[in-house]
Amino acid sequence: MQSKPIVLICPLDWGLGHATRCIPVIHEFIHQGCEVIIASSGDALLLLRQEFPSLTSVELPGYSPRYQKHGSLAVTMLSQIPHFLAVIRNEHYILKRLVRKFKADIIISDNRYGCFQKGVRSIFIGHQIRLISVPGLSWLSRIVNSGLRRFINRFDEVWIPDQSEGGLAIAFNAVTSCPQYYVGWLSRLQPASDRAVKYKVLAIVSGPEPQRTVFRELLIKELKRLGMSSLLVSGEPGKAKSQMEGALHIVNHLPASELQAAYNASEVVVARSGYSTIMDLIATRRKAILVPTPQQTEQMSLARQLAVRKVAVVADQDQLDLPTQLEALNDCSGFGVFRMDQSLLKDNISRILNLTT
Repeated sequence: MQSKPIVLICPLDWGLGHATRCIPVIHEFIHQGCEVIIASSGDALLLLRQEFPSLTSVELPGYSPRYQKHGSLAVTMLSQIPHFLAVIRNEHYILKRLVRKFKADIIISDNRYGCFQKGVRSIFIGHQIRLISVPGLSWLSRIVNSGLRRFINRFDEVWIPDQSEGGLAIAFNAVTSCPQYYVGWLSRLQPASDRAVKYKVLAIVSGPEPQRTVFRELLIKELKRLGMSSLLVSGEPGKAKSQMEGALHIVNHLPASELQAAYNASEVVVARSGYSTIMDLIATRRKAILVPTPQQTEQMSLARQLAVRKVAVVADQDQLDLPTQLEALNDCSGFGVFRMDQSLLKDNISRILNLTT
């Protein structure tokens, strides 16, 4: 291995969450003396290029999942399996060329099943080792989960972005033949040292189309009806646009430093219940109203966990009523009940660098 380890970091392009949770991973590898190369696609790659303009970055094939406004999400995803498998094969072929080109010592794959290489230490980051069954299709979930484990077992180890075996990802845990390590909740954000509240609501839009646009339009309608100072972030890093509509400020994207300031200046966050969003809420210790993407079992499961524990208010997308749900937040603790252990990521990166030396 060369004196400065070369690390390829490859996040999935399925929304922005996989890219954003790789930001602290990239920072820590750099802090520990590594050269990092980013490989991704779509808005995920664009976001990381904006956050790390000095790093080398390359494009991988995009998964580009299709969602529908109506109908069965499970059936829609099932119909795309041949496309996903083709992407996995293609990205594996390209990954092998990148390893040779950059002489990579370590590969970090956030949910990209083809980003591994025999003879190069390959690490899979994922909180969903097991997909939750869709009602009535448990037989299909067993088949899919068996296939996913076969892919994951090609890696040298799995990093779970959670604090322990009893953490938030417990519903998605499964045994793999490769070892598993907890690296803590991963967020690019930090708790505020001091706060001057500017916005009643910070609304974060995320996820693939068409549900991203459906959620955005619903939030605009609700925030206008609320009539309080609010900020909506549309989750479109490639479009620099800002506009005011009454008391509502709409921006397409905020880099990490500005998003941090927005969290600090907001009383309540309204967002999807994706795992990366939840890690940001834990990091910033905010109160939140969570709106799971319709039929997305992972987000629904996480939202139920947090609702039962009275950490957050949960609303179905077609039942979003901000005045009512803001009032219900008075009975919730907020995400300040959690404490992040940032030493877990640091220690695991140190361990893997020692193994690679």
